Amino acid sequence: SIAAYVSFVCLSYYLTSGEHVYLLPREQMMAALCAGMLMSTFLVRMAERTFNPNGPQTNASVVTSVINAIAGVTSLMFATLPTPVVVDNFTTCRVHLLRWCEWTVL
Repeated sequence: SIAAYVSFVCLSYYLTSGEHVYLLPREQMMAALCAGMLMSTFLVRMAERTFNPNGPQTNASVVTSVINAIAGVTSLMFATLPTPVVVDNFTTCRVHLLRWCEWTVL
């Protein structure tokens, strides 16, 4: 699933023209940064439990760690990088392609 996520992100940047790549407004950027930091903190705690040689390793904990890592990376990308945005012709709303990359994999 991580390989699919990375390929979808690369594909979205490749297919989106340069005029449709935007930085988020400051308030949204700070919210995404806070979300990414919270996800990263949870991921570190989960990884300590999941990959501890003396502790139990379950498939559910590994899957949870991967999901959390993808969500955290997406939030940090929103906070730090210009991201591809497409305007939907039907609703005329802005669609952030990174969210679609994240949701498709999860």
